[in-house]
Amino acid sequence: MKVRGLISALHTMAPVHERILHATSDDGYQFAGWLCEPTDAAVDAKPTLVLWVHGLHLSFANPEYCAIGRAVAARGVAFLSVQTKGHDFGAWVRGPSGAKLVGSGWEIFTECLADLGGWLAAARGQGFERIVLVGHGYGAAKVVFFQAERQDRGVCAVVVASSGSLVRD
Repeated sequence: MKVRGLISALHTMAPVHERILHATSDDGYQFAGWLCEPTDAAVDAKPTLVLWVHGLHLSFANPEYCAIGRAVAARGVAFLSVQTKGHDFGAWVRGPSGAKLVGSGWEIFTECLADLGGWLAAARGQGFERIVLVGHGYGAAKVVFFQAERQDRGVCAVVVASSGSLVRD
């Protein structure tokens, strides 16, 4: 289904609850994310979360990601689309030693460990115990690398969506 068809199909889906969430990476930088949750009472006692990591030059709030998140949440599974240091082409983030220039033009791939570690902590702080890591494009390399390095027991699956092979460090 093309994005246009998915967006129009949303009008017939179950209602969802959306909000902005903030997290601090393991190395102290602050990021924003978008959490979309089902509103019905049929949510698991131990809820599952799809944690979506954006691709190269992209951001957590791209319309396609929001459409996917709403569709997932309408089917009973929470969805969190997150920002990492590789968002957009260039951006400033706040951290322990002040501002840092990040973005896909300045990203250091291995720093995704700190970014995703912070997001997993934030997700657990929201009560999510089972987490499915999904990476789109360059985000796919990040989720695979993260789980290979950290072997986080709360991650129940890793999904690669349109992966590229742009890892350069």
